[in-house]
Amino acid sequence: MVRESQAEKAVRFLEETTPEERKNFLKEGIVVETVGERVSRAPKSVAAKQGEKIEKLFQRIDIPVDLPANYKEEAQPDYVHNIPVQSSGSGHGDNSIYRVLFKKDHSKGKLMDIEAEIVSGD
Repeated sequence: MVRESQAEKAVRFLEETTPEERKNFLKEGIVVETVGERVSRAPKSVAAKQGEKIEKLFQRIDIPVDLPANYKEEAQPDYVHNIPVQSSGSGHGDNSIYRVLFKKDHSKGKLMDIEAEIVSGD
């Protein structure tokens, strides 16, 4: 059996359907319209491309699919050294950023102290 090209499929589709059926007809993810003698095809949508990929996977179910390993988060640093300092020339937004970073760093320092006490043996 000889495979039909996209152009041959489009021509056969145009011959077998009426103009009313052809108008904005979605066939295999391609919108086929006639412009005089020419056949124009719009690009496939993202959903159509994903559908084709899924169909390919289901056609060959005997082949194992490699799934990515679970995502492992990187460990957070123990201490953050580059915290901006509050200065007289900073704007309102800079002060709020400074406050948030200071609170976060201060709470992390407290947590480290508590962990050190627990490890040292009460």
